[in-house]
Amino acid sequence: MLRLIRHALQTLSIPLRRRARAFAVVTVGAMLAIAIAPAAMAAGIDPGTLNPVPPDFYACNATGGGAICRAHTVEPYSGEATGIWCGSGASAVELLDNGVRDVEATRWYDRDLNLTRRVRMTIFRNAFLSNPANGRTLGYAQHNTDIDDLAVPGDFASSTFTGHGVLSITAPGYGPLVLTAGRIVVSPDGTIEAISGPDRAHVNDLCAALGTPNG
Repeated sequence: MLRLIRHALQTLSIPLRRRARAFAVVTVGAMLAIAIAPAAMAAGIDPGTLNPVPPDFYACNATGGGAICRAHTVEPYSGEATGIWCGSGASAVELLDNGVRDVEATRWYDRDLNLTRRVRMTIFRNAFLSNPANGRTLGYAQHNTDIDDLAVPGDFASSTFTGHGVLSITAPGYGPLVLTAGRIVVSPDGTIEAISGPDRAHVNDLCAALGTPNG
């Protein structure tokens, strides 16, 4: 996690890094709206014939217009740095990120078997921030969709990146601490073409809620 918490939390905004696998946010509706290939799929295809060759955890099938590859991965993570520091001086502590990334990924290839589009939709399950100084934890909710559209089939350098999603953190007694939601579009040269959506973070309250106040 572009990556996007380290993502939103590091930058306190929608990540501006090109193709960040980090945090560009998505709605649940978008998750349900992902393009699904027809049930009557053609036979499997040798992934080695595709450009670029997908990672080996993808399952690929031929279609009337080329090929489609899909993957579902579940990746637990714990103790990952967030870049969020609480306290000061010798008592300063970095909050850690924990949870499970549940990713549905799809790739589309054209008739010449060159990649034209990639979509990665991520749900962060059982996700929480932890304070290693005192063991306190605080859950968060996050959903992301990252899309690469390649202007030149097969060439990732020609990709326009679009990210949608939402990250929210709420603590009893403090209310909403972080809300980052919206959309970002990044051109192949890294220029931000569009960015929208609410973005707010109350880091002092976040640190206080986790037991290491700032100041």
